[in-house]
Amino acid sequence: ENFTIDENSFQSALKDCMFKSSDADILNDLFTMWDEEGFGFVSYRTFLAGLSPLACGDCYTIGSALSFSMKLIDPGKTGCITPARVYELLVAINKTAGFLGDPVLKA
Repeated sequence: ENFTIDENSFQSALKDCMFKSSDADILNDLFTMWDEEGFGFVSYRTFLAGLSPLACGDCYTIGSALSFSMKLIDPGKTGCITPARVYELLVAINKTAGFLGDPVLKA
């Protein structure tokens, strides 16, 4: 279950969704930031977790943001997630928050 989203598919989706250019620019910058190695793809978990702060309209607390992200990461509602995936989720959310100038989690 190590699915990825490649940059070409991402660009195609941006065009299909007809985002305003300013929104598309932000999403492009976020994709580039999440693609830490520069290989042109990101894991779907990183992608979903990273977008969750933008997609969750009522995520005003870290608890609600994490709950929303967990629903995206664990759609089968197993309630099980590895520590590595929790870390991946938190890093993606933190990077997005930092990029947007929002408060970030501190160790």
